[in-house]
Formats: sequence, C-alpha cells, structure tokens
Amino acid sequence: MNQHATTTTPIGQAIAAARTEYVHDLCCSVELISLLGHAMSQAANILCDECPDGSDDAFLEAYLRHAADYRDVMASPDFQAFKAELEQAWFGPREPGPFLRSLSQKYVADVVADLMLAWRKRNSATYLQMVEHLAIQKVAVMAAAATPGQEEFFIADDYRSTGDEMKLHLEPKQIDDLEGRYVAGDGTLLF
Repeated sequence: MNQHATTTTPIGQAIAAARTEYVHDLCCSVELISLLGHAMSQAANILCDECPDGSDDAFLEAYLRHAADYRDVMASPDFQAFKAELEQAWFGPREPGPFLRSLSQKYVADVVADLMLAWRKRNSATYLQMVEHLAIQKVAVMAAAATPGQEEFFIADDYRSTGDEMKLHLEPKQIDDLEGRYVAGDGTLLF
C-alpha cells in the first residue's frame, strides 16, 4: 500500500481507516455490508446530536458530493487494495459468526460514531472534516462492494435505502436544496 497517499489526502485517509476499522468484521457478508451502510447514516445523526459545532446538512451534502464524484474515490491509490480486502472478507472462507450476525444497527452506529469521534480527536479535525471522512468511507464501502461497472447502481441503491436516515434532522428546504444539486427529478443521483 502507498502509505504516502493515505496520509496526505482525505480520500486516502478515509479508505485507510475503513480498511482497518470495518473490512475484516463488517464486510464478510452482504447483510453486514448493508447493516454498515445504514449504521454509517445513523452515526452521522449521532455525531450531529453530540457535537456542539454540528451542522444538520453537512453529512448529507458531503455524502452526495462524494457519491456524485465516486470515481475520485475509486481513483485513490488505496482503493484497489481496499476493494481486494473487502472482496476477500466477503467471499472468503470465513462466515460471520452469530455475534456479528446479531449486531443491532444501533450498536454498529454507536461504534462508527465512536470511531469518528476518536479520529476527530486524533487528527484535531473539525466537525465538517469528520463527517466528510465518514461520507468518503460510506461511498468507498459501497463502491468497493459493487461488481465492476455497477458502482453507480450500488451507491444509488444505498442512497435510496439510507437516505431517510441521512435526512432525519433536515428541514424540507434543506433537502430540496441538496437534492436539487445532486439528485435528478426521478430520484436518481447525478453522477
């Protein structure tokens, strides 16, 4: 892995963190990847509630921006190794045990939120940097889980299934503004 890339770019940092924090346990089945996607959206809400400098629309805006530019995430020098590890965990011989299968979405969301708060403290990051870090991780996980050429579908499906969680704290005008910039009239993401 190119260590330089992971330490100098926000995308590289987010992918490197996702490799160590999620892949080996939470990416060993499609159900766990889906659980992680939902938990990441819920973690953004937890962070908004817990951080005095939180912004209601920061995570959704960062997620939609990185989803629209998912090719930039995939172009990171670290992405291919991340995708290979995710696929190895998912399709490898190890099946998720009963403990992993019984994890609640709330528990995983709390763990993700704790990881983000620890990352923020370790990096002296702002709230906006922290939620951008989480948004990049969410897009990277969905793009890495996709069959090559199906990344847009996986990311769009993630938004359809977890979008309501991401919009929890937002006013209708905020949602309309963000979706007006990143979502087509038929509800599909603008890639």
